[in-house]
Amino acid sequence: MTNALLPFRRREAFAWGFRPSTLRSLIEVGLWTRVRHGAYVVTRHRELIPPLLLHAGSVLPGLDGTPAISHESAATLWELPHLRPPQPWLQMTRCRRSQGRADYPHAIVHHAKVIDDHVSHAHVLPSTTPARTVIDIARLRGMRAGMVAADAAIGPSSTADGPLCTIEDLWEAVELCRGWPRVRTARWVIAHASTLSESPLESISRAVFYKHRVPQPLQQVWINDQIRVDFLWDAAKLVGEADGEMKYALDPAARRRQDEREATLRDLGYTVIRWGWDEALIEHEHLAARIRTALVDRRVPSHVGSSVDGWYSTKNSWFLAPACRLVG
Repeated sequence: MTNALLPFRRREAFAWGFRPSTLRSLIEVGLWTRVRHGAYVVTRHRELIPPLLLHAGSVLPGLDGTPAISHESAATLWELPHLRPPQPWLQMTRCRRSQGRADYPHAIVHHAKVIDDHVSHAHVLPSTTPARTVIDIARLRGMRAGMVAADAAIGPSSTADGPLCTIEDLWEAVELCRGWPRVRTARWVIAHASTLSESPLESISRAVFYKHRVPQPLQQVWINDQIRVDFLWDAAKLVGEADGEMKYALDPAARRRQDEREATLRDLGYTVIRWGWDEALIEHEHLAARIRTALVDRRVPSHVGSSVDGWYSTKNSWFLAPACRLVG
């Protein structure tokens, strides 16, 4: 390791001139700390290293095949939202077809091609780029998780300097994954990604609309230049608001403001439908039915044709894919 903060391997310590007896003494007096078998860190540096990088720094050097932090672990490094709490295990990808030795506790090792254009060193240790991370999540975790990651990655506020990547970056990355398992799910996610989604709940809601063939609404629309709504079916004057109840439970004033906002919209002739996480994730059929009913009441078509060109599989893309094998 070239970064003095990160863990180093036993063989590196020997290369620096330390003897086994010296290494043991440094550990006994507390100057060095063993983070896993054969990997150490300077004790005073340990609190400065994020846990993910600490674990990755102790595992990556022991892997051949140019490994890189990937999938949900890479998403955590890039501060991309997760559909569900990320697994506690470090996820990595390396260029090997065989499984190799399974002696990496609390780590998931994926085997796939990782070209230089798909690797970033922005976090000191090698990790997949935001574009490749989105593709890996879509392929492994399905349509909803992929849309959450993709919308966040291309959103204008994903970082202080702008989006983590562009839609063009996603297309370029997925072209290099041609023929891979479930890559069509990733292509579908990219084709339907939006820079206008401002929360994971909004991204999941759009996935619900596509799955149940609900007409896609406009996003982030200003009404009368005074109220901005999450979703708008303009022809039906139907407003959709995707937000959880937590913020209202913590801030009663926010609830009052929201009630006043809805009253204003209704006075302007709009119907307002509101939903939260449970409906978007679990009761999505009920959510789609609510929206269709409101569209029918306004004499607006409530169904659209398939938006997935016939290849879309709900079994492989909508629900979570089977978990990857745990190594170690």
